[in-house]
Parts: sequence; structure tokens; C-alpha cells
Amino acid sequence: MKKIIKGLIIFVLASITTISLNINLDTEVGLLASMTGNNIIYVLLFAIFCATIQKSLQQKDKRLIICMLSLSVVLALFHVIGYSIDNTMSLDGILLSRSTLLKSMIKLVGTVTLIYMVLIVLYTKLIPYMSSRENNQIKLFNTNKKNFWILWALIILAWLPYFLKYFPAIITPDSLDQICQTQGINTLTNHHPIFHTFLIGIAVNIGKFFGSYNIGVAIYSTFQMIALSGIFSFVLYDMSKKNIYTGIKIAGFLFFALYPVFGIYSLTMWKDIPFAIVMLFFILQIVELVRNTESFFANKKRMFTFIISMLLVIVFRNNGIYIVFLTIPFLLWFYRKNWKKILPITIIPIIFYVLYTGPVFQICKVQKGSIREALSIPLQQFARIKKEREDELNQEQIEKIHHFLPVEDIEQRYNPTLSDPVKACFDDAYFSEHKGEFLVIWAQLVFQFPREAIESFLCNSYGYWYPETTNSVVSRVIIENELGLHSYPLLQNSIFDIMDDFIDYRNIPVFSMIFSVGIMFWINLICLVYVIYQKQYKRILVFIPILAMWLTTIASPVFCEYRYVFSMIVSIPVMISMLDIKQEEIEKSKE
Repeated sequence: MKKIIKGLIIFVLASITTISLNINLDTEVGLLASMTGNNIIYVLLFAIFCATIQKSLQQKDKRLIICMLSLSVVLALFHVIGYSIDNTMSLDGILLSRSTLLKSMIKLVGTVTLIYMVLIVLYTKLIPYMSSRENNQIKLFNTNKKNFWILWALIILAWLPYFLKYFPAIITPDSLDQICQTQGINTLTNHHPIFHTFLIGIAVNIGKFFGSYNIGVAIYSTFQMIALSGIFSFVLYDMSKKNIYTGIKIAGFLFFALYPVFGIYSLTMWKDIPFAIVMLFFILQIVELVRNTESFFANKKRMFTFIISMLLVIVFRNNGIYIVFLTIPFLLWFYRKNWKKILPITIIPIIFYVLYTGPVFQICKVQKGSIREALSIPLQQFARIKKEREDELNQEQIEKIHHFLPVEDIEQRYNPTLSDPVKACFDDAYFSEHKGEFLVIWAQLVFQFPREAIESFLCNSYGYWYPETTNSVVSRVIIENELGLHSYPLLQNSIFDIMDDFIDYRNIPVFSMIFSVGIMFWINLICLVYVIYQKQYKRILVFIPILAMWLTTIASPVFCEYRYVFSMIVSIPVMISMLDIKQEEIEKSKE
């Protein structure tokens, strides 16, 4: 009887999984009409799924099953909900009718099963294989310091064609604004971190001294390329010191050297690139703390370096303070036995931030950025609710919305995936004197119209967790300006033109996913859950800065901005290296 029930479960799950790959979730298509699977390929897939599910059901490790099933459900929900948002800008793709709900449930169950099958291969075969396999060192990836310089040079060499093609740099409106701030043309403001603007100013003024802003921009992009490639090389060298599996180091090197976005970003004058450098530096300090705790606390130089890394995270991006603040409680908890040493490390960044944004800003006459930059979520919710439920709002609610957004056409300005049009109407002065009123009306509207509030949030953030959406990844131009900044391409009509098309169109199955923000987040979650499964709880600390950064991006103005999560992408090899857990470490955790 048990065999019959088990066989029935396998048949049903394999059927649903096969159907889920083919089902059309379009809201205008009925259930039966949504399937076009009269194809021998689906028969073959069904057979493969039957065999794989049967193998999966033999797993007896309850902890592993719970971890994999929980993660599978979360990722499947991301996929199904994200599809609805991407196609309808609402939850109509799921909730519009019984047909859409049934199709979505089929898709959800099938996706959970499919992800679970992939995870069981990863968690029980591939990852244990790299941890148990004898680590045959390749000469280029051993701990010889000379290899650090060789890898650095090789990465720069791989990026050199981008330097020649986009010389002297890539400059966007944000970049131009910072350059103009350094020249007194625009007001100095912390909308862009002033420390980054200061560094730009040094390079630009050197170029100005020699009679050309282009020289200054070239100096900046050169040093940025050297710094980014340098931290990548150091990551590989640090992996070698920690005896990480050679396959991870080889994959990491290929990723750093050949992933085209890195070469292009190394020449782009965005705050996100130096921020990614210091974030990676910060994460490496946490890795050192986690792997070598005793020697870390015994080394004052190492602790000082850790403090510096946190300060750099704070000054290179405005959301850096949130990343540090969210990391501190975990540091204090995991190392509470060493509280006398960890407490000063966590207090100094807080004191620094208070002094930096207080007296330092006043001395430098820096205008602080508008609070509107932190209010994308509630402002978008105001606009969506007014657009879709205005008839159900009372006069007092409408008036309060217009107190903070004093324009009559707010519903016409509403863009579900971009908050800038709505934010531009925000009254900072009124908000500063009526913060309590803002919180009250926001809470009232969210509880009265929960679906619109949730849909507004999902529309403005889904690109950070749904892999199949696309948005701009890179810029390749110098925006028009009055400073004489121009592009001087030294390399034309090369294979890199094809690479540009590959990045832009992203229509090649599997390969185009390497530019997906959502899939990069999924990789982090998969690594994190495996660490939890292995009870390597202190290693969770390595993931905290990236998760904190990700949380700030889902509250950002844009639904999917690749550069906002650039630090998450550059840290992928480090996160994968956390999976290289030796058996003796597992036994120590059990004890």
C-alpha cells in the first residue's frame, strides 16, 4: 500500500511539474487553453522528473528536508508573484479569477518541486563533493604572494579592451552632477556621498591643472580600475590562504576577469563601484573574524582594519550606515563572550557617523539629502491608493495626501516601477513639521487598502527578487556637458560590440541569467540556507551586510537597478566559498 501511495505521489508531482513548465499564466487565457504541451520533449521531462522525485523521496535527513523545502517555497513564491507583477503590475495574475488562481497554484507546486530537485543535487552531491575532495593546488592559486600580483595583472589585462573602448570613462547624469559639485557649479550636497565627490574632485582638479577635464576623468577611471581589480585579486589570494577548494578559486578568477560588467563598471564614475570595493573589504574582515576568531581578537592591527572597513562603508554610500547598524547586533550576539573587544569595534563607527554628518558637514557646508529619498515606499503607496481607490477615500484623507504631495495630478504621475515622478512632488518643509501626521495617514491607508499597499511595494521592488525581469545594466556614454568632456574610443569594431548586444538584449537561455539581479540574490539565499543547514551559524554573519544592503535596495526608487546591488554581485565568490565546510568543522559544531 505504501508503495502505491508513494508511486501516486511521484506521478502527481511529476505531472504538475511538467505542466508547470508549459502553462501560460496570462490572465486572458483559460486553464485548458493555457497548455500547449503536445510535444515529445515533455514526455522525456516527465520521465526525468519521476526518476528524480523518486530519488528525492528517499532522503531521510529531516533537517535537510525542512531547509530545502522552506527555501523552495520561498523561491517559488518569488517566481509566481514576480511573474504576476511583471506582466500585470498587480496581483491580478494570481487573484483575478478562479482560473488564474488555479494556474498559479499549479505553477507554484511545480516550481517548488523543481527547485527542490535542484537543491537536493546541490546540497547532497555538488557542495559536499567540493568539501570532501582532495584540494589539488594549482600553482597560480597557491599562497605565494607573487601570485597575488600575477592575478591582479591578468584581471587588468582582461579589462584593458574596455578601457580602450570607453576611454577616458563613462559619465552619467549622476557622475556629471558630482563633477559639477567639485567645481562649484552645483551645490555641494550629500545626495551623492561627499567623500566620493571629494575623490572625484582630486582627480578632476588635477586634470584641470593640466588644461583638460578629460585628463582628470582618465586619472579617476584608471585608479578605480586598479582598485577594483586589486580587491578581486586579494579575494582570490585570501581564498588560497584559507585553503578554499581550487575549483571555487578558478571559477572566481574567471568570473572577475571575464564577466563583462566588471570591465565596464571599472570605468564608470558611479559611487556604487567604490562602495562595492569597500563592501567586499568589509566582508573579508568578517570572514577573517569568523574563520580565525582567536587570532583576530589577538591582533590589534586586524581589529583596527575591521573598524576602518566599517567607516569606509559608511562614507561611500548613504545607505552604508544602515548596513553597519544592522550588522552590529549580530556581531554583539555571536561574539558576546568577547564583548570587551567587540564593543569598541561597534561603538566607534556610530560615534564617527554622528561627527561626520554633524560637525564635518557643517564645516564643509554640505547640504544633507532630502528625506524623500527614504520614503519611496509610502509615497508610492499614497499615489497608487489615490489612483485606484480615490472614490473610497474621504475628503480628509485626500487633503492629507495632498499636504505631503501638493499636486492635483499625482495619480497621473504614478509610475509603478519608479518613484521619482511622485517623489519630485514631495513637500519636505511640511513633512519636517508634521511627521506624526504622515505616519498616521500612511498607517491608516495601508490598513484600509492592504492589497494596493502590497502591490505598490511589490511593483517598486520585484526586480531585486524576481530573476526574469530585465532592466538597464550598464551605461556606455559620456552625457552631454559644458565642461568639454568627450569620449575618445581607442578601440572600435571589436568583439566587445557583440558583448554589448549580449548584455542589452539578454535573450539567450541560461547565459542571459548571469545579468539577472534576482538570480544573484537567489544564489546568496541558497548559500545562506546551506550554511544554516550545516549549523555553521557564525558564518551567517558573512551574509548579513549583503542582506542588509539588499533590504535597503527594495526600498529604493527603482524596481531593478543593477548598480544598487553591485556589491552583492562582486561578493558572490566569497559567499560560495562559505560552502567549503570541512568535516572537522561540522564535527566541532556538533560538539
